[in-house]
Amino acid sequence: MFSAGLRVRPPAYTEPPQLSEPQQHAIDNLQRRRVLDVGERGFNFSHPYLRAGAQALQRPDILGDRDQLLEQAERSLACVEALTSLVAARNLRWIRAVVAPDDRSSILAVASKGLRSLFPATRDACFTLLIDMADELTPDQRARLPDWADQVSIELEDIDISNGVGFITDQRQMFVTASPIDEIQPYLDAIDADEPLGLDLALGRRILLALELHPEAMSAAVCRRFLRADEAVIRGAAAGVWFAIPREDDEDIIEWLAHDHAPSISIAILKKLASSWATLEGLRRQALIRMLQAQAQSTGCASVLFNRLVLFNRVEYFGDAPPWTLFAELLPTVIEHLPVAVSFRNGRLNAVLDDAIEVLPADALSLAIEAWAHRLQRRLAYCTLDEYELAIVEPLLAVLEPKRRLSILRDLISVPDTGARIVTMKWLVKYWDDLNPEEHALLSGALAKDRSDKCWLAATVLTSGSPLSHSSNN
Repeated sequence: MFSAGLRVRPPAYTEPPQLSEPQQHAIDNLQRRRVLDVGERGFNFSHPYLRAGAQALQRPDILGDRDQLLEQAERSLACVEALTSLVAARNLRWIRAVVAPDDRSSILAVASKGLRSLFPATRDACFTLLIDMADELTPDQRARLPDWADQVSIELEDIDISNGVGFITDQRQMFVTASPIDEIQPYLDAIDADEPLGLDLALGRRILLALELHPEAMSAAVCRRFLRADEAVIRGAAAGVWFAIPREDDEDIIEWLAHDHAPSISIAILKKLASSWATLEGLRRQALIRMLQAQAQSTGCASVLFNRLVLFNRVEYFGDAPPWTLFAELLPTVIEHLPVAVSFRNGRLNAVLDDAIEVLPADALSLAIEAWAHRLQRRLAYCTLDEYELAIVEPLLAVLEPKRRLSILRDLISVPDTGARIVTMKWLVKYWDDLNPEEHALLSGALAKDRSDKCWLAATVLTSGSPLSHSSNN
């Protein structure tokens, strides 16, 4: 079942589905031949070898078979049974491998529809496939990666429970009452004792809501158990609880999370790390920063982290004294791995960098500015940039030493895009007195170079009233 953006109700069929007589006859024959078994969760292959054989036989070589396979895959994703929907999402990976290369985009299109599933684990599985196959996405699909990352970035308050089934609702649960910790303790004891426990989405949410108020009650064993959950929202909430207070001897947990590239987890860890920064020791801070940097190498995580980092100067998000060192350490990796479609058009990056420059040593932001410059040049090959994104010269001059910034300025003033050159020239002329002789020569050389847009650059200088405009008149 998919969300259509309306008020979401618990997943249910209007009428229970029924097998046709031929379908039931085929199922009976497969059971008699011990190909299928019936268990508590319905039909399944009696042996993994038979499942592998069925997958090997799935070769949609003709148009009708391909269309039927795509229809079945999409219908399975929309099943009201969470487990069936999740299995269908995971099956898309091997289905993609068996279809013709020209049809693989259709499988990825089905996966993108799975991002509207009411079940968080289904969304996570579809998103993971899309990220893993990002090179196969169409330009339009790649442009939607940031939006897709937001679709899987959910929290416990976005989960509703009905008849023991957990699902995503568009009515955020703002006033959820957590269970008393003594009611939750038996479950925690069972996990610590390695006893069997059916830890589904509904129970996991209930336990974690209680642990958010009592993070000291979470043991390492409990955390590790939650980090194996199918749902990234559960893993993210568990990570948030774990890092809410100082911990020791959790190198394996940090390593595990460093390789979990679910956007929900990155958001949860960033929030907890920022809020508890003042209580952390230096080595602990560096370990957690490295973990987030590893996550940020995934485009999905980089996208959601960027959307949070540009709000670092907002009191309502990060308080009166945000940990700017954390900001400076994360931003270069985040910018480097952002999807090309993400722009800086709203000016938030410019504003947050202005505030960061005021409180941090200049060299603390040098890698971030260099990452911005390199990304700017990559994006110019795909689209026209606005002045917010092109306004890199001011922070560049404020942060980088002359020798380090000269090559970047040379690249920026030499790009093919006339609009970008004009914006760069405008800022450099404004700060003419702060430039060194080599940078003066760079601008003079750009004006003298025989290019079709030299008149536009000259006009930018002549209307600026800077000392360079007088030499240009001469």
